[in-house]
Amino acid sequence: MPAENALWALTLPMTGGQTSRLLEAHRLCQEYECESCITALLQASQTESMNYAIHFQMGVCCSGGCRFHSQTSADIALSHLRVALTLVSPSQQPRQRAQILSAMGNTWLISSREPTQVRLQAATSCFQEGAQIYRGVGDLEAWAREEFNLGNSYCELSEETSPDKWVEAVSHYQRALQVRTRVSDPVCYAAALENLGTAYRQLSSGEKAVNIRKAILCYRKALQVYTATVFPVQNAGLHNNLGNAYVSLPSADSASTSKNLRRAIRHFDHALRLPTRVSFPRHYAATLFNRGSALLRLALEERNPQSSLRAAQICFEEAEELFTQCGQVENARSARERVGPLRSCLHPPAPREAQEPHSQP
Repeated sequence: MPAENALWALTLPMTGGQTSRLLEAHRLCQEYECESCITALLQASQTESMNYAIHFQMGVCCSGGCRFHSQTSADIALSHLRVALTLVSPSQQPRQRAQILSAMGNTWLISSREPTQVRLQAATSCFQEGAQIYRGVGDLEAWAREEFNLGNSYCELSEETSPDKWVEAVSHYQRALQVRTRVSDPVCYAAALENLGTAYRQLSSGEKAVNIRKAILCYRKALQVYTATVFPVQNAGLHNNLGNAYVSLPSADSASTSKNLRRAIRHFDHALRLPTRVSFPRHYAATLFNRGSALLRLALEERNPQSSLRAAQICFEEAEELFTQCGQVENARSARERVGPLRSCLHPPAPREAQEPHSQP
């Protein structure tokens, strides 16, 4: 789950000798000429090395805050952001400190030098302090963004180091939704609901059926915003998540299990009808795999499972092909491992005919 960036704009304080260079950097930033903007900022920093805003914007630009480009470097970005952080006063410039911390959190997430858990812990610390500052200065929209980012970060942490990660994720998404409403910010509202639903599905505390039903409710609310006509990709993702939720929903008896599995398959079918096969083949393949898995489970509940088994085989074969095309080797192997037994079950080898023994002379 990627973190959300603030919409950065180059708004640096102007000083006499550097006005033209900073204005040029501002123009280049607005036109997404990132490499040229970085060059202009470097020139400005030669005589204004103590200007925190230059280092801050260098960090944002080098981290790919607007877009990834040839000079994107998380390490260089972090070095400038660290300098910027030392140049602001926590008491007199709290908002500026929070902006820098938010940019650092996002940059830690794309860095590759440190181990994953180290980067995630660093990002989490940045988002936590930033959220506290934004809350203190009354910037609730920025606070909600940092809470959303905290939820995403906790989802990615290891359960070994953070056993309460899903509880924390649920809490942070719920806080974000205190500000992000369908009226005030429908798209961010739907994104937070979708992630909250996924966190509910993973919760080990409490009653599993209750958690899964909360997840289903979140997904259904998000679908009211992520409609198939306006947001086809997000709509397909939500239907895939709804399918997975119904597959994992505990049932009291075989009839309820079959009913939930058929619901799941209908959601997978809806996701597969949307135009994601060409533009997002990996996601399409994942939905095919999930549909095949649901069909396999449904076959166990049926007296005549041949139709479900054949449909599952087709799903896994197509998923294997698409995963292979996408370079998803492990996923392709998982799909292939399911195809073999299905072929053997549906098309068992014909028994050999017994042959007459040769007569002895």
